[in-house]
Amino acid sequence: MKKEYILAVSAVVLWGTLSPVSKLLFNNALPEMELLFLSSVIAAAVLALVTLFSGNIKYFKEYGFKDTAVMAAFGFLGIFLYTALYNFGIANLSSQEVCIINYLWSVTTVIFCCIILNEKFTLRKFAAAAVSFSGIVVIVSRGDLSSLNLSNLRGVFACFGAALCYGLFSALNKKKAYNQYCAMTVYYIVSAIAAGIILMVSKEFVPVDSLITGLGIAWIGIFTSALAYLFWCMALVGGNTAKIANIAYFTPFLTIVFAKIILGEEISLFAVL
Repeated sequence: MKKEYILAVSAVVLWGTLSPVSKLLFNNALPEMELLFLSSVIAAAVLALVTLFSGNIKYFKEYGFKDTAVMAAFGFLGIFLYTALYNFGIANLSSQEVCIINYLWSVTTVIFCCIILNEKFTLRKFAAAAVSFSGIVVIVSRGDLSSLNLSNLRGVFACFGAALCYGLFSALNKKKAYNQYCAMTVYYIVSAIAAGIILMVSKEFVPVDSLITGLGIAWIGIFTSALAYLFWCMALVGGNTAKIANIAYFTPFLTIVFAKIILGEEISLFAVL
């Protein structure tokens, strides 16, 4: 198996735990922005250490102010804004629904790569996108559009917005092809700063006095953020966008399993469909 596919599969397995663990933390009264801030700080620290000890820190010398500013913009779009919208979705929907809707980003990645990178938009890609969007209709409506309420719709739109953000981020990240160790470190530093500012203004910070909460934050910061995103970006830069993006569709299935184990959520027939 090629290195790119090993990296992509590793990222997908880790991402399968993200939604259930985040939902568990929110159920324990941890504010959404606080989770984003703390996990971003941890991820930035881990990535900085990995960048240093892997020898990739030398590539920072190649980037001037303009490149650093571009990385900062990418971090705001693809890490901070994406995760903020994703967390809002988790707070308003089940972890199964959030993960499935959010995974439109793999479709939007392909679409944005066709627009930005001039990759060919084939009939096969169009058919795959159509099937994906129809799946969202199934999970959102549960067969009855009249059952939707305001809370559900806010969560749905937040997840869809997150998918757009990450799809655009992935395409732009591939176009620039920065050293991913350096870039991801900058991305999470920016995310931590942005989340920290909002947290200071909102004053919603609560003490982390639970072992489960502390371990959950550490897991998200180290594994589902730092390592998983690094693996994914490295895979996307080095491999075929459409083929790599398709691997991401294993994540919702893994999320359903982890949601059952971690949260005790019933496996929805509509989620399976």
